[in-house]
Amino acid sequence: MPLLNIAAHCNVRIVVEIGRSDSDQPNLPDNMRAVRLRASEILIKRSTAVLTTGGSSATLSALTHARPLILAPTGGEQRVTAEVCNAWGVGVEWPDNPSQLFNDLQRPDHEARGHARRIANILNTELGLTKAVAVLERLCASQTRN
Repeated sequence: MPLLNIAAHCNVRIVVEIGRSDSDQPNLPDNMRAVRLRASEILIKRSTAVLTTGGSSATLSALTHARPLILAPTGGEQRVTAEVCNAWGVGVEWPDNPSQLFNDLQRPDHEARGHARRIANILNTELGLTKAVAVLERLCASQTRN
């Protein structure tokens, strides 16, 4: 959890989604809370941005709710998802100075927030979620071939 250790010293509140695990709640700093997968949707709606490895659940949920992504891929398809989100302007790679990025993303006029609103509009009105998933999968597949 090196990213969480760094984020623990930032002036933000962070929700850590721990999936479907039955394990005990992890020990987290005071500015963090752990939630199960089913609770993350509610919290994403209230968030400013979503820090994710680039897994499909958090990424699609963030995009459908017009939230920019802070991406820290660990491998596999996560790298491709991060590249697609960066190309769309809705994702930012985990920076050397996360405190500054967290502060920047609070601004309503941040470029990634505007791009996220446009993507959410496409996903929620023009395509619908079923087609949106197919589009994201095709984009990811096309990135791996290039």
